Amino acid sequence: MKFSYPSKDDFRQLSHHLHLADELVSSHCDGDLLSGGKSDLDLLQRAIDTRTPQGLVAETFRALSVALGRVLVNNLDACDWSMIEGESQRDFAVRHQVTLRWISPYGSLASHLNGSTGRGLHALYDDLAGQLMGSAAANRAFA
Repeated sequence: MKFSYPSKDDFRQLSHHLHLADELVSSHCDGDLLSGGKSDLDLLQRAIDTRTPQGLVAETFRALSVALGRVLVNNLDACDWSMIEGESQRDFAVRHQVTLRWISPYGSLASHLNGSTGRGLHALYDDLAGQLMGSAAANRAFA
């Protein structure tokens, strides 16, 4: 895997996904808009709850995962956007700037929803924040 800084086109795509997430949340949450703060987790959860994971089309799912990533980037010290490139795909990641820790918002949200643990996005955020920031409990959970 290779990490790189997002290009201008990547940031345009990021902006596009956030706009789509705003539209989805606005239509399912009485006109509310996302802010990038932790309060977005409740709005995203409400938008997700209106559909089954299988009912989320790929672009909508990507938009929700980018919005989740923005909450992490905006609320955790020393975290920013990165691009992760594998053999067959390139995608957004949130990385801790001074460590090798990173998460894929898309993969994390997919695992969370497909796992059907009944835990909400606040629990997922806490798990991901712990993984990025290096908490001992989160590191045990992801080992």
